[in-house]
Amino acid sequence: MSEDFSERKSSVVKKLSLMEDIKNVREKELMDREKEREMDMQILNADTSTMSEKRRALHEIACEKIIAKWFT
Repeated sequence: MSEDFSERKSSVVKKLSLMEDIKNVREKELMDREKEREMDMQILNADTSTMSEKRRALHEIACEKIIAKWFT
């Protein structure tokens, strides 16, 4: 009987550990996405008035890619 209980306990502990690992991975993915979004917003909101024509064109391409990534 106690052996059966020990096996169940071990199984429950393993499942809880796995659930915690999954939760941690999801939280990290959410944090990574939030950081990426923040960086993208910095690019989208950049002041282009002092940029060279070439730099402005590259910025416009980057903005188009960001918009496509987040809004399509």
